[in-house]
Amino acid sequence: DPRVTETIKWQAPTFMYRGNIASFYPKTKTHVSLMFHTGASLPDPSGVLEMIADSLKVVVAYDALTVYRVDRGAGVRRAVLARDRYAEVILQHEGPIDAGITGWAIGTGTTVLANDAHLDPRSVQIPGTPEEPESMLVCPLFRAGGDVIGTLNVARMGAADSHFSQDEFELVQMFAAQAS
Repeated sequence: DPRVTETIKWQAPTFMYRGNIASFYPKTKTHVSLMFHTGASLPDPSGVLEMIADSLKVVVAYDALTVYRVDRGAGVRRAVLARDRYAEVILQHEGPIDAGITGWAIGTGTTVLANDAHLDPRSVQIPGTPEEPESMLVCPLFRAGGDVIGTLNVARMGAADSHFSQDEFELVQMFAAQAS
C-alpha cells in the first residue's frame, strides 16, 4: 500500500525512536521491536546486521543482500554478511575498495540506485557469479566521524520488473543508517 510506504518514509525517524512504527505497518512489529529496542545491546554486531537484514526483507523485497566492511589498510572491501544464492563466493571474495558500483559508493559517500545495474559502466562482476539482469541499491555505512566504513547492498534479479522504487530507495537508506 503506497500510503503505508509514505507514512513510514516520512515518519520513520520519529516512529523508530519511539518504537511505534509497528502500529503503522503491523507485519514489522516483531522485527522493528527487536531491532530498535534490543539491537544496540546485542553482544555480537553480526546479530544486529542479521536483524536488519530480516527486518528490511519485511518492507522491501530483495533477492540478495550483502554488507561490506572496508579495510583501508589492505585496500579491499570484504563481505561480512551475504544473503545470496552465491553467498559463499561473495564472502570469500575481497574486492578493491574503489571497484564497481560499490566502490563508487564508498569513494563518494553517496547512495546509488542502479536499476539495470548490469548495464551500468561502473559495474564489476564478482568472479564466480553469473552476469545477469539486476537492480541494485548501494548505501554507504558511516562511522560517527563521517568516514565510510562499508556498504549495505540490496539487489533484485531481473529486468524492468525488478526495479526499485524511490520509496524503496529511501526505506533502504533508513535501514543502512541503522546498520552504521
